[in-house]
Amino acid sequence: MNNEIKREADEMMSKEGNVKGEVLRNHFLYIKEKEGEKAIKKIENLLAEYGYPLNFLEIKKLDWYKDGYCGVILLLLKKEFRWEDEDFVNMGEGITRYSFIVTKILLRYLISVEFFLKKAPHLWNKHLDFGELEVKDFNENEKYAVLKVKDYDIHPLTCLYQKGYYKGLFRYIVKEKNITVEEENCIYKGDSFHSYRIKWFMSDI
Repeated sequence: MNNEIKREADEMMSKEGNVKGEVLRNHFLYIKEKEGEKAIKKIENLLAEYGYPLNFLEIKKLDWYKDGYCGVILLLLKKEFRWEDEDFVNMGEGITRYSFIVTKILLRYLISVEFFLKKAPHLWNKHLDFGELEVKDFNENEKYAVLKVKDYDIHPLTCLYQKGYYKGLFRYIVKEKNITVEEENCIYKGDSFHSYRIKWFMSDI
């Protein structure tokens, strides 16, 4: 057992806050796609080893689970699978393919950026019972939006994941290939909240 991982895992799992099982399930689906079936079993074994057993096939999408699981899984991917920062960004973006928001809403209806941003805080609360998402700024003509996340403190790796997740969501909304996401504020860098600036550009013809 790695004592550093154990310490960080214990810290994350001791924090308040829950996430819907769908989110955890999507983590496993992406890991299976990227690393293969054996990686799922390895993650399950490691979670059990560190005192937090979780079986992928037994996760119920509508049940609540400790959000610390998400952070611990990301930590294991970094420490045991040697993932780099870009891997976590890609995970956040890639996981949107399995997301309820994408499969049940964005792929079925033509939704404007403005409409989506109005619904975004509700969608956050539908999947997490802690933290808060706000629209800090939005300019449709200049093609950017800034999302503010408050009271969300799990692990720095979640910043990379969320950066990719917002990029993936906006790809379905604005239908542009050229999308950038930058984290402008971060609690792990001394700020009191996180904020992400999303920009989209006309695709090259």
